[in-house]
Amino acid sequence: MRCNCCNVILSPFESTTREVSTNNFIDICEKCLSTIDDDVKVLTREDLRTEVGTDVANYIDSVDLTKDYYE
Repeated sequence: MRCNCCNVILSPFESTTREVSTNNFIDICEKCLSTIDDDVKVLTREDLRTEVGTDVANYIDSVDLTKDYYE
């Protein structure tokens, strides 16, 4: 499932977010939702929330900084 605003793939947490007033799924990522969160109240499944990193961040975390890569 993708965000209706920016078309990124939704996480399981984001794909289960519902609007309080209608109880309908909103299909919006957290980044896009943050721009309208004053106007739209949502219900979330906190048990599905995880810290998700990007592929680049995961790669950087895996780099051994003690190794000299430029020998």
